[in-house]
Amino acid sequence: MTEQTEMDVAETEPAEDVAPDETAADAASERGTEAEPTEQDLVDEGDLAADYIEELLDIADIDGDIDIDTRNGRAYISVNAEDGSNLAMLAKADTVEKAKAVFDSYLPPSAQS
Repeated sequence: MTEQTEMDVAETEPAEDVAPDETAADAASERGTEAEPTEQDLVDEGDLAADYIEELLDIADIDGDIDIDTRNGRAYISVNAEDGSNLAMLAKADTVEKAKAVFDSYLPPSAQS
């Protein structure tokens, strides 16, 4: 049996005809439409998220294989490991709370939860 942790990666809109300092969401908002991400957009988003998660796992010295999946217009990242790996520590409430505190410390006060 293997352990698995899955994360839902937020949807993004494609950045077509967008000025460098303007996000795709801003452009879609100005056009009054919200574009659906293409399959390639979702794969690209999943790759970006997987790179981030891979670096995070490397820093924490946690073993795991990353899988990327797209379904229902969203990108999903799964981290899989053999039984007995240290991946299970990521699911502990204490670990999650400590990680949230670290991540929140990098956000501006208005964006903190």
